[in-house]
Amino acid sequence: MDKLNPHFSEVIHLIQKARYQALKAVNTELINLYWEIGKYISERTTQEGWGKSTVVQLANYIQTQEPGTKGFSDKNLWRMKQAVLRHLRPFSKTRTTGERIKLDPQPDHLLQM
Repeated sequence: MDKLNPHFSEVIHLIQKARYQALKAVNTELINLYWEIGKYISERTTQEGWGKSTVVQLANYIQTQEPGTKGFSDKNLWRMKQAVLRHLRPFSKTRTTGERIKLDPQPDHLLQM
């Protein structure tokens, strides 16, 4: 049985590597989602006069349509909008979300959820 342990460890390493890659992919998609939501809200505030009360209504709507979904409170939605405003001005619109984040050495301030 001892001769098999190194091979078993290799399988564990493969599992851990795949798990890490999956988490990275999920995080990337969540950041893209937060960016798109922030951009949407930002556009609506500019074009249609959305304010905080409309964002509260949106947060409530999300909860009724997607019960149990976390991270989309009115405060978090407003933070998504603020993140877009903060990062959109200094960067070209042609940059991808990943490029915008790589340029910021401390992106943890983007969304504090």
